Formats: sequence, structure tokens, C-alpha cells
Amino acid sequence: LFRSGNPVVYGEWMGAPGAPTILFYGHYDVQPVDPVALWNSPPFDATIRDGEMYARGAADDKGQVFMHFKAIEAHLKKTGRLPVNIKMMLEGEEEVGSANLDAFVREHKARLGGDVVIISDSAMFARGVPSICYGLRGLVYTQIDLRGSSTDLHSGSFGGAVANPVTMLARLVASFHDADGKVQVAGFYDAVRPLADWERESWAKLGDTEAETKQITGVPELFGEKGFTELERRWARPTAEVNG
Repeated sequence: LFRSGNPVVYGEWMGAPGAPTILFYGHYDVQPVDPVALWNSPPFDATIRDGEMYARGAADDKGQVFMHFKAIEAHLKKTGRLPVNIKMMLEGEEEVGSANLDAFVREHKARLGGDVVIISDSAMFARGVPSICYGLRGLVYTQIDLRGSSTDLHSGSFGGAVANPVTMLARLVASFHDADGKVQVAGFYDAVRPLADWERESWAKLGDTEAETKQITGVPELFGEKGFTELERRWARPTAEVNG
């Protein structure tokens, strides 16, 4: 196990000769704990309440990282050897954009090779339901700045004569979707692969999730692209969202 010159920790555990190699990825940094006053227990002291562990990072991503270490430990205690070769790469900047990860990967490219990569930073579908997350929606973002006049204007003096940039921005944002939630940006769906039959069938077996999503989010009704279930819209269909 070694720590590089940047916030990346890397380790290797060798299993049986000729065994496949798994590269695990995770991160040990966390989101800020503010406001601390809303915590019922110290955020960096793991506390058990009603069978649940509460601590910053318990689910993102220290909990998953710790799970892998305990699995390695259990195998070594039981048999003295791992059934596979394991490489583990943990970084400390995931929450701020992984500024140094690219340089680390380039520097140690030959050493990082493996048969499969497992990213331990995703959710299970439900308790007791084994889950494999085999794909994630990517992210492309842009910032839109809309300017009108050269200076602030008094709405009582200029309202009705000069377009209000906030009103124009609202119109622009509203034009991104039709009434059913389908994105209206030209070419938006051109490279989107359709869901395979086996995917739709497998996801349908998980049951109707709409009521649970309403309960989790607190919204009275769900909204989205017609022709797709709530899970399909969240897991596979691209969206255009406003953040900020």
C-alpha cells in the first residue's frame, strides 16, 4: 500500500497465480458537514442508532471502501489467500472534481491494468436486493448568462419598455422541454441508445417504484418523458436539468 504525491492511495493484494485481477475505485473525501448543529451526533464519530450507522461518509464513500477492506480481511483470515488479485485505488478529491486523479492514472497506467473495474460509489436498489450498477448517466454542462441593459433599471420607470432579462431567461429555460418533459434541444437524443428488451423486462420485475419515489422526494406527482417508466427515466434516459 502506498500513497502517491497527490491525494491518491493505492494498494495491491495478490491472489492465486493466473487469477483475474479486480481494480476497485473509491474515495475517502466527503461533503462538508455544515450545518453541524443539525447533526444528532458528531459527524466524524461513527454512531449506531436503531441499527443504523450515522457518520459523514458512511454511505459516500467511506462505508463502501471499508466494506472492501473487511472483505479482503475476511478472506485472508479464513484461507490466507485471496481468490482473485485485487488492486485498490482511493482518492481524496472526488467531491471537488478529482483534480489529481488523471495525473496519477497516467503515471501508473501499467500498474493499474486489470480484468474488471469496480467503482464502489453507487447505491443498491434496496436492502436485501443484490445490485449491479453497469452504467451511469454522464454529465455535460454549460452556464448561460443573459444580459439586457448596460445597467440596472428601475421596473417602475422602464417596465413595459425594456425586456426584463429574468423574464427572458425564464422563457429560454421553459423552451428546453415540451409539456410532457421531452427535451426539445435539437439533436439531444441523436446518440441515445434505446433500452434493450432484457433491460426493460428486468427493471419491470423490480415493481412499481412511483409511490416510493413520491414518498422519498415529497412531491405530489411525478413528471417526465412519456413512454418510459419512472425507473427507466431515472436510470437510462438523458435529461436536461437546471442547477442554480
